[in-house]
Amino acid sequence: MKSRRLIALLTDFGDGDGFVGAMRGVIAEIAPGTQVIDIAHDVPPQSPLDGAFVLWSVYQFFPAGTIFVAVVDPGVGTERRILCVQTSRHLFLAPENGLLDLVLSQEKIVRAVQVTNRRYFLKNVSDTFHGRDIFAPVAAHLSNGISLDVLGERIALVQPSGGFLNVPERGEATGRVLHIDRFGNIVTNLRFSQGDRKRNVDITIKRRHVCGLYKTYAEIASGRLGALVGSHGLIEIALRDGRASDVIHVSAGALVKIRIEA
Repeated sequence: MKSRRLIALLTDFGDGDGFVGAMRGVIAEIAPGTQVIDIAHDVPPQSPLDGAFVLWSVYQFFPAGTIFVAVVDPGVGTERRILCVQTSRHLFLAPENGLLDLVLSQEKIVRAVQVTNRRYFLKNVSDTFHGRDIFAPVAAHLSNGISLDVLGERIALVQPSGGFLNVPERGEATGRVLHIDRFGNIVTNLRFSQGDRKRNVDITIKRRHVCGLYKTYAEIASGRLGALVGSHGLIEIALRDGRASDVIHVSAGALVKIRIEA
């Protein structure tokens, strides 16, 4: 018997209303025995950019052939397209709203289809819960071994660009906030191209200045803001013994300006 493919779920559904449980139930009914891993279900509601960061931050640690199902879908029930994208290592199923942009900026797109074939949906499709009625059953059928090509017409996708910004050796650059993590750290899309972290930097965000670049959180003085390169290789702003997001009130998409001095 052919083994089924691993499914990884990412949503903004939370864990208090049964939405995730419904999706997992649909998968179990169609593809019993499929292993399902929950990436996260507490993505800030209706924030595809936050979801894009979380997906990008974990996908490379999964085995080849994983089916990633990402549902942060404020446009559910509208004309927005549902995409199934095959890259060199994985499959990604998500609404076309930027949720896949960070991943696809790093991955080679092999083929992509617009998911339209209702044969692989639940019989009754709600206008407000495509996670249960479209994404979950389609993922389950993919786990069972169907080809992408039966899901709908192939489409041409341009590889997204501009997701991450390499800061210059000297001068200024403007990036953006990608995510606020559980600890209140403000994660940006800024990174050093050469891995050189010993630089005299000044970061401006919401008219607050954060000076200097630290190696660890512990190096920042208690109660002070500091910048460092986090585990994802991106520059983030932290508050020692607190939450930077409680001091600098921003959300995903906010602009961040960095100045590099010689």
